[in-house]
Amino acid sequence: MIISVGNAYGFSRGPDSFLTGKDLNEAMHLTSWIENETTRDMLLNYLVLCPEQDMCLGPLFRRNYSFSGTPACTTCDCDDSCVRKATCCPSKFYRQTNSPDFIEYHNISKPEEKVVPLSCIEPLWNTEGIKSGKSYWMVKTCPNGTECLHMSMSSKNITNYTPVTSVATNETYVNVHCAFCNQELLSNLIAWRRRKMCTLRSVLLADDDYGKLLNYVFDNSPICNIGFDPSAPIKNRVESCTGQTYDTMCKGMTRNKTKSYIADACKKYHLPFYTNQRIYKNLYCTLCDYSLLDINIQYEPTDVFDGPEFTHFSALMNFHQVKNEPVSERRTCQANRVFDRQTVS
Repeated sequence: MIISVGNAYGFSRGPDSFLTGKDLNEAMHLTSWIENETTRDMLLNYLVLCPEQDMCLGPLFRRNYSFSGTPACTTCDCDDSCVRKATCCPSKFYRQTNSPDFIEYHNISKPEEKVVPLSCIEPLWNTEGIKSGKSYWMVKTCPNGTECLHMSMSSKNITNYTPVTSVATNETYVNVHCAFCNQELLSNLIAWRRRKMCTLRSVLLADDDYGKLLNYVFDNSPICNIGFDPSAPIKNRVESCTGQTYDTMCKGMTRNKTKSYIADACKKYHLPFYTNQRIYKNLYCTLCDYSLLDINIQYEPTDVFDGPEFTHFSALMNFHQVKNEPVSERRTCQANRVFDRQTVS
């Protein structure tokens, strides 16, 4: 029997895009052995909407599906490194004594102590300004959990927003301060290149002083921003990710005790899910806004997603050629210190 539902708000129906009774029955059969009700519900939803994925419980714990479009789900990971990125499959760590024969549990390595998590970040001078559409995995906290960007939000010094990559550890940090609190040496750090991005080509190519540039970037209606790109020596040391996801609050789910796990899972996983109009952080975030029957399993690459508009004009920028630029002045500092003119009276 095929489940028939009408067009849902926010989704454009394509051929075979939505689940059928067969899809639901197959997922129910695969999860019927799971004793924990919350886990069973979580994995049922995942198997229905994310077929053909390795779920870390053996080759038979997966749902077959013939895609005619692009899978809506980002592939989850079974590798132990997924913990840092929050990209693990929801079933990776589940264990049950009386499991069926087709379930295969894999050894889980003991997690490294004091390994800081990675976050998917779009590096921008004005984090609320116009977007570049480029995001990367970075460290944004110190080992004690302190946010590295928190200390710099009141400052417009671009150094506080410039990512750095360590050639010693291959770690990328949101800024040099974050690298220092994670015990990196300044001599091992390579700062990312700065790229000026504007909505108008004439403004992009204009020879402006620092004051005008600040206005362009931090105005109430900004027309420019500064993005950051990894330079050639470190391109192979960084990893891109999907950072511009729709932020849903899941308010209804937090009030419903039987479904509060969906709101928790929405916060926990970074597995972007593509609907026909939006990119959610994961499928559980999608379930906060729509019912299971109204969510697509696949989408068409031609679909247009809601979200920030990306700039069309950009150019690499040498800030030492900008008039009155505050970090152009050279000063000698102690080891693992950088000169910040904004802190000098």
